[in-house]
Amino acid sequence: MLRVVKSDPNLKHQSCDLQDIRKTAKGFLVLQLSRASAAALYEAVGKALGDRAVVKTLKEFSQIEIRDLDELASKKEILEAIRVQLKDSSLPI
Repeated sequence: MLRVVKSDPNLKHQSCDLQDIRKTAKGFLVLQLSRASAAALYEAVGKALGDRAVVKTLKEFSQIEIRDLDELASKKEILEAIRVQLKDSSLPI
């Protein structure tokens, strides 16, 4: 599969966005991409491989535990406090 992905002419110009290529213990191929290029490369790899493989996107998730929450706090206030603490308003919460 890696040979097909690397040799596809439509993927040649996007190869600079690849950060890492590795194989999992179960034999799956993992392509680590920059966030900006993930959607475009996802479609291109899917077209290149066709029915030979399934292409999935993996996302990183974090779990946040909130303690001693004021019962009068609104959902909007809680989300804003989380964004302030994370110092990144672009994160999907």
